[in-house]
Amino acid sequence: MSVKYILLGILAEKPRHGYDIKQAFDEKVGDFWTLNYGQVYTTLDRLRGDGLVECREVGQSGRPDKKIYRVTPAGRRAFEAWRLEPIKPEPRMLRDELFFKLVFMPDSDAGQIIEMIQTQHGVYLAYMMQLTNKKVQIERRARQALKEAGSQAARKRIEHERLVSLLLIDVALQHAEADIRWLRQCETRIKGLTGDN
Repeated sequence: MSVKYILLGILAEKPRHGYDIKQAFDEKVGDFWTLNYGQVYTTLDRLRGDGLVECREVGQSGRPDKKIYRVTPAGRRAFEAWRLEPIKPEPRMLRDELFFKLVFMPDSDAGQIIEMIQTQHGVYLAYMMQLTNKKVQIERRARQALKEAGSQAARKRIEHERLVSLLLIDVALQHAEADIRWLRQCETRIKGLTGDN
């Protein structure tokens, strides 16, 4: 998936400067996707070249001018087309680093492979604990925000943000659970191959 559509979506909400765009990205998907400032500005330059965003400079006292980006009508159409387009029913590419480490480990390293698998198992369990704690925090913040919400529109926005955050965490938890099941299967099969049951 391309960063361009996430940035178009962020800019479809309102015009922003680069730092603000990065903050919005981190708030929305930062727990699952790391994006650096260089990627933000490179993507913005490409979007601008494609006529999907435009930019205006705003003067600042004693500092360089700030560039404010906004989505163009063509950018909004491209974003909406992407957002509403069904995802192709293709298998996802397997680019898991652990898989490639296993590919290149010789049979004679079975003990080290098992140790690495068990270590990785612990990493996924810790990650799942972090995600579960994050879910609790989201629920707590949403309950508090709903108590303080001054309008029906504010409550609706809070519920929407809560729903999206929880859905992202749920999918991350399910991926981690699948990874743990796969690790257990790897360990069982390697032990069976080496006779270390």
